Amino acid sequence: MQSNKKMAKEDTYHAGAQIGNTFSKNVQAGTDTAIQGMDLFRAKGANLGKVGYEQGKGNLFEFIEAAKLTKNVANAGVQTFDKFPVTDIPISKGGYGEHTAPDDFRLQKNGAIIGRGQAKVNNDPHRAAVNFTNPKYFGMQKNTTIDSLPEIQEQLRKMLDKGEISKVAYDDAWNNLTGMLTDPDSGITSGGTTVVELKQFCGKDGKVSVEAVNRYAKRFELKQYGREMASTSINMATSSAIVSGIVSSVENMYAVLNDRKELDGAIKDIGVEVVKGGVRGGLIGTISSVFRIGGNKANIPLLSDSSSATVMAAGIVEGGVALYEYAKGEIGAEQLIEELQNTTIKSATTIYFSKAATVVFGVANPFIPIAVYSVANYVVASTREIMKNAKLNVQEYTRLAQIYNETAKLIDEYRKKLIAQLELYEIGQRQMMAE
Repeated sequence: MQSNKKMAKEDTYHAGAQIGNTFSKNVQAGTDTAIQGMDLFRAKGANLGKVGYEQGKGNLFEFIEAAKLTKNVANAGVQTFDKFPVTDIPISKGGYGEHTAPDDFRLQKNGAIIGRGQAKVNNDPHRAAVNFTNPKYFGMQKNTTIDSLPEIQEQLRKMLDKGEISKVAYDDAWNNLTGMLTDPDSGITSGGTTVVELKQFCGKDGKVSVEAVNRYAKRFELKQYGREMASTSINMATSSAIVSGIVSSVENMYAVLNDRKELDGAIKDIGVEVVKGGVRGGLIGTISSVFRIGGNKANIPLLSDSSSATVMAAGIVEGGVALYEYAKGEIGAEQLIEELQNTTIKSATTIYFSKAATVVFGVANPFIPIAVYSVANYVVASTREIMKNAKLNVQEYTRLAQIYNETAKLIDEYRKKLIAQLELYEIGQRQMMAE
C-alpha cells in the first residue's frame, strides 16, 4: 500500500493546486467572457459576409469593443454585466433583442442600467461629430475608434464656433466622447479599437471578410488562453510551494525539536519541498487550464468546472511521474499499478467519472468499465509520449512498450463492456418510458 507519508505529500500538492485555482477565478471568468464575446462576433461576421465593409464595420466595432470590455472587467475580478452589452443581440444569446434601440451599448448590473453608449465609425469626422450631438444620444458614452478622437473633437469645436450646435450639445458630446467603452462602476475600459484594426476585415471584394473575422476571434481567444494558463500556472506554483513549505516546515521543525534531525538538514529539506511543490503546482495549473478551456469550448460542464479540471490535472501529473519512474527502472510493476491507482484513478476518475456517471446513469452506474477504460486510455497516451520524447535506452523502452501493448488490449476489452452497459441502460430507459 502507498505510504502515509507519500499520500500526505500528494494531498499537499492537490491542496496547493486547489488554492491556486481559487486565486485564478478572475482570469478564468475572463476566458469565459472572451469565448462568449468571440462566439457572438463570429456569428455577426457570418451575417455580414455579403455586406459591404463600409456598411458593416460599425457593427464589427460594437462587438469588438463589448468583447474587450467584458473580458477586461472579468479579468479584474469586477462584477460582470447582466447581459452582453450590445443591444441588438437576441435575448436567447444573452442580449436585449432591441434592434432599433437608440443605444448601441447598454451596461447593466443587478438589473440596474449604469451606462449607455452610442457607437459611430465614420470616415468623415464632421459627420461623426454631427451624429454625436443628436439630442437622442444625450447622456450616453459617444464611442468611436480611438485614433479618430482628435479629428472629431476638432470638428466639435468648429461647429460650436460657427454656431451650428448649442453649448449644451457641445458639452454633452465633448464630455462623453471616448475611444474606449467604459464600465462606469469600476472605470475599467475596453482599451480601444483603431481604424487599422477594423480595416483587416475588409476583403478584396470590398465586403466584410468572414475569414478575417474568424482569424481575429481565434487570436483574441488564444491571447486570453495564454493569460489564463500563465496566471493559473503561477498561482498554483506559488500556492503549492507555500503549502508544501508550510507542511514541510512543521514536519521538519518537529523532527528538530525531538532531536531526530539537525537544523541545517531540516532547512535544506524544507527548501527541496518548496521547489518540488512549486514545479508540480505550475505544471498542474497549465494542464488544468487546458482541460477547463477545452471543456468550455466543447460545452462539457464538468470539464469546464475549474475544480474538476484541477483534480484531473493533478492526477495526470502524479500518474505521469510514476510511469516515467517505471520506465527508468526506479519502481517495479506492482508499485506502478499502486501509484496509478492512488493518483489517476483516485483523483481523475473518481471525481470526474463518478460524478458524470451518477448524473447520466443514476443507479445503473457503469463506473468500473468507465474507470478502467479511461485510465487505460490515459496510460496509452502517456507511454506513447514518453517513448516519443524521452531519451530511453532499449531496456527502458521495452518496459514501456510492454505496458503500451497490454493497456491497448484492455481498452478494447473494456470498450466492449462499456458498450454493453450503455445498451442495458438504453433498454432500461425504453422500458421506463413505455411504462
